Amino acid sequence: MQPGDGLLDAEDAQLERRVFATALVLLVTCAWPFVGDIPSRYLALTRALVEERGCAIDSFHADTPDKARRGGHYYLAAAPGPAFAAVPAYGVAWLLGGSVILGLVLATLWVGVLPGALAFRGFYRLSGIAARAPPPTPWRLGCVLALGATCVTPLATVLYASALSVACTVWAAVHACAYRRAVCDPAEGASDPRRHMAWAGFLLAALVTCEYSAAPIALVGAGVLTAWALRASRPADLAAFAAGVAGPALILAAYHTACFGAPWRTGYGFHANPGFAELLAKGVKGYQLPSLHTLYETSLGSARGLLPFAPPVLVGVLVAPRAWKREPRLVLLGLGLGGGYWLLNAMRVSDWYAGFSWGPRYQAHAVACWLLPLLALREPPRWAWRALCGCVALGGAVTALGLGIRWRSTLDASLLEVATFGFQCKLSTLALTGDPYYYPAELPSHTGAALLLGLLAAGLVLAAWGGIWRAGKRGWLTLAGCWLALAVLALIPWSRSMGRGQALRRDLLDREFLSFAVHYPGYANDVRAAEVSLALKRPHDAEWFARRALEADAQGELARLWLAVATDDRAALERLARGAQDAQVRARVSGALGR
Repeated sequence: MQPGDGLLDAEDAQLERRVFATALVLLVTCAWPFVGDIPSRYLALTRALVEERGCAIDSFHADTPDKARRGGHYYLAAAPGPAFAAVPAYGVAWLLGGSVILGLVLATLWVGVLPGALAFRGFYRLSGIAARAPPPTPWRLGCVLALGATCVTPLATVLYASALSVACTVWAAVHACAYRRAVCDPAEGASDPRRHMAWAGFLLAALVTCEYSAAPIALVGAGVLTAWALRASRPADLAAFAAGVAGPALILAAYHTACFGAPWRTGYGFHANPGFAELLAKGVKGYQLPSLHTLYETSLGSARGLLPFAPPVLVGVLVAPRAWKREPRLVLLGLGLGGGYWLLNAMRVSDWYAGFSWGPRYQAHAVACWLLPLLALREPPRWAWRALCGCVALGGAVTALGLGIRWRSTLDASLLEVATFGFQCKLSTLALTGDPYYYPAELPSHTGAALLLGLLAAGLVLAAWGGIWRAGKRGWLTLAGCWLALAVLALIPWSRSMGRGQALRRDLLDREFLSFAVHYPGYANDVRAAEVSLALKRPHDAEWFARRALEADAQGELARLWLAVATDDRAALERLARGAQDAQVRARVSGALGR
């Protein structure tokens, strides 16, 4: 084995393969090839490349709102990397008869699941070479679990760019650290520095093709590698790095030129959605100074907060002072990139919510950076172990929600769904209905069968893990106990919901909207939330939403109506009855007054 590559011995290599197999089993079982705005935009370009041998998505543009228009043709507005990567998978489906659903499934497995499993494998390897002296093996495995107990895992089950971005980031760091070790201590092994530089360059450039917003990571990585090469008096290694960058960079430049007229132009400059184009015109290309609201929501909010959806990040911050004594540059790089992406997310004008996703999708490729300080601890103290175990347990529970249910708009809405209907297996719903389309206002129509298939899938995952890690008799009993506990937790709420499913669904959707409106203020949302609160007999909530709506529009008649109803202000209702301009408001006032 080559120490420069992070494979210290045969046992370490075997553990790395087990980490990969463990992640792959989980992600394959929980893969979710749904048709939504984000998967559809990548699939549109992939279909154009495979079926029509071109980049224009004219034949498929109706499937996605995230598109650009130039010269009478439609193109993908987002970074094209995931669509390019999905071409081989969709090509197989096309050769087998052209089933779009099969192509979607294969593309999800190829672009989401496989890179996700590779990201966990890469993080285990990185844990062995990031610091001068690697941490003990149990701590390294704990670090991999920490990455798994974040929003990265659910996001790796869908056709998003997140898994590819995380994989590129982690493996670029692996090759960068391997290069540094090979240059600083060539006697350690026969690792080729130029090969690592070429791979690092390729992966950093590929990262930008997947997510334009990941360019700062690529620039920082390029700067660090350049500094190392010049300090070691190895300028020739920079040629290998440039050769690695050239491939993805030239492909991206050619794509931009063919679609938008110049290598530096992207689809966002030609966006076909007027609302999105207006959004980009605000501030500086859609960015502005962050507000206290967005800073809170992107860090602690239960809709897109980093800490609720990635609790192990907190351990990375807590151990940073101790890790700084051993590897100050590693800590600075990790927390600097992580904190930088948190601020970038908070600086978005209104797109900080990232549309439909699980947790802070815009921060996913920086989650691994927050955990880098963990890799510098040669002898983790007892308090660090306790903090890691607690945060992994908490993060694992949140991650289980993202893997088992259809994603709700907020974390508390997800917990409400589980308490009402139990866990739903997304893949089993697809198998039962043959319908890959996602309807955010509905729950699976085959609740009972999906539940049972989900429990079976969970049992198979636990059994596969037992085989991968060679569990003995006690280990198998533990796995069986876990499966039984999951079955009981899932069956109790489902049995309670029998016979009153429609009423519970309506109640769940109303409560989910209230949860969403708390995090996403606006006159329309607040007025609707006030009305829903009154229907749920929550006048105090209705008053709060109505007052917030009036802050946005002091003359809003609906907001004044719901505030008067919530506070039982008959005089205000009488004034509205006489002076309201909206006929609908006057009718509702009459109803409230009993006329």
